[in-house]
Amino acid sequence: MKFSPYLMKFTIFDRLLMGYIAIMVLVFAQGFYTVWNLRQSHHLIQAIDTVDGTAIRLSERLIEDLFSQFAFGEKYLLSGDADYLNRFETLTEDTLRRMEDLEKLAGPRGPSNVSNVSGLYDRYVTLFHEEAELVRRHAVYSRESHDRRKEIITDGLSGQLKQIIQDFKSLRNEKIATSGQILHKVYNFTFGMAGFIILIGALVSIYNTRSINGPILILKHKTREISEGNFDVRAVVRSPPEIAELDHDFTRMCERLKELEDMKSNFVSHVSHELRTPLTVIKEASSMLLEDIFRNHHRKRHELSSIIHEECDRLIMAVNRILDLSRMEAKMMPFDFTECDVKTLIQKCVSKMSPLMERKNIDVEVRVSETLPFAAMDPHQIEQVMENLLGNALKYTPDNGLISVRGELLEKDPDYMKISVSDNGAGIAGKDLKKIFDKFHRIDNGRGTIRGTGLGLAIVKHIIDSHGGKIWAESIEGKGSTFYFTLPVHSSS
Repeated sequence: MKFSPYLMKFTIFDRLLMGYIAIMVLVFAQGFYTVWNLRQSHHLIQAIDTVDGTAIRLSERLIEDLFSQFAFGEKYLLSGDADYLNRFETLTEDTLRRMEDLEKLAGPRGPSNVSNVSGLYDRYVTLFHEEAELVRRHAVYSRESHDRRKEIITDGLSGQLKQIIQDFKSLRNEKIATSGQILHKVYNFTFGMAGFIILIGALVSIYNTRSINGPILILKHKTREISEGNFDVRAVVRSPPEIAELDHDFTRMCERLKELEDMKSNFVSHVSHELRTPLTVIKEASSMLLEDIFRNHHRKRHELSSIIHEECDRLIMAVNRILDLSRMEAKMMPFDFTECDVKTLIQKCVSKMSPLMERKNIDVEVRVSETLPFAAMDPHQIEQVMENLLGNALKYTPDNGLISVRGELLEKDPDYMKISVSDNGAGIAGKDLKKIFDKFHRIDNGRGTIRGTGLGLAIVKHIIDSHGGKIWAESIEGKGSTFYFTLPVHSSS
């Protein structure tokens, strides 16, 4: 499955959120459609009960009432009993009221013959009242003619009401069928939509899982390669921003591990050289002394002893540097902070380096502010910092060059002083400038490898950091370098 570069711009959270929103929209659409149709079905069922059913029951009741009323009317006409007439009139009021209710239930969309029933009933009541008046006055009239007319009306009323019942039953059946169709449609849509939502949810889950899991698996394989010692890996993967950042950091880690591996190899090589050379010299000199080659040359024997002593000091110094760095990294290096005069310390360090500078005919310019206050520092450690920076400046400054040392208070923060050591040597390349304070990192000045373990500036950085200051370097290739460090004026305890 290939992933769109456009989609890769979205974070994992954005992807999950969009996936969930899409599924929720589909679920909401399904729910809305289902509720809407179920509401329509509910209205139809409600209409069946409250309109069609009521109209059918009302029509059936009207047929029963009409036959009862017709019977009371005939009894009155035969007997002249007023009670029968009263019952007839009472039923007339009830029938008219029920017919009004039936017309309301039918409405404009109901059976059209409901109004015909009212007309026929009015004609029957009028005809009955005319015949009742004739009976009351004992007038002579044609009873058979009235009976025939009443029979026609009653047959019409009965037929119309039965037709109304049949029409309302048809309407009821139509609504029941429509409701069933709606429910069937809702059933099909619900199952179809549920399957579609499950499919979409599965696709979204697969996409998100693969877009996240795929890059992680690649990083896992690359990590395994690194564990096997292969640092030349580039785990460039197309992935969400979070994993892309992890991939970037992973690549930087690979580069850093490669650098450390190279540093380690170089360190072993340099340390081996640093140790092998003095050890070889010591071995040869001691062999000469043991073989008593210069038995009668006291001066030569003294020179060999001096060489052994100097090389032992060199070995001790190299080992001490490694031990000092290890203790500083473990935060176990003791510091003896006191209030010291930085100007005096700088002049002392410059004086130590003067013979070496004079040998290369290098001028030293020292400009330290007269108002520079004392600093809270370990003088022995800061002296080591100055000697290291001056020694590096001496190494990389050509004959007849210039080294400048300056000391002043920071303009933006007078609680700190700034010390700088500048030279006009070959300078430091930009690629090396960011790494010069890394342990085991050494710089070639272009005239061959400079002897050393590459620990000096790393130790210097640890010392300045422990004093609460900062150290940095600026350089222009071909024009020289400047190393800066700051120290707090007051105690940093």
